[in-house]
Amino acid sequence: MWYLPETQLEFAKKGGNPAVKEVLEDPSFDAINPWNRAMKYMIPFNRDFYHSPKYAELLAIQQEAFCSYVTGAMNDPMKALHWAAARQQQVFHELGDTKKKANPAYLKLQLN
Repeated sequence: MWYLPETQLEFAKKGGNPAVKEVLEDPSFDAINPWNRAMKYMIPFNRDFYHSPKYAELLAIQQEAFCSYVTGAMNDPMKALHWAAARQQQVFHELGDTKKKANPAYLKLQLN
């Protein structure tokens, strides 16, 4: 129900940013909020992982790394960041979003 175009259009009318392409292409979308027209054209250029179909997996990797540092399992924050970055890069590479492979040295890092 959340991803139905009519639900997402109503969400946009209340200030939200819809997740359904059909809503972005709706002729009334541009006039709903002042930022909608710019947002619609910005999305194809967006490179963050929030728009990736692997978002949940990428977030889980990041959370695992951050939690390992915060809880003391990993006492070097840079190693935790390298651990997360390498695994996220690997996900993007396997997805076909990048040709650059993850750094093999960072893939060998452990969070304990």
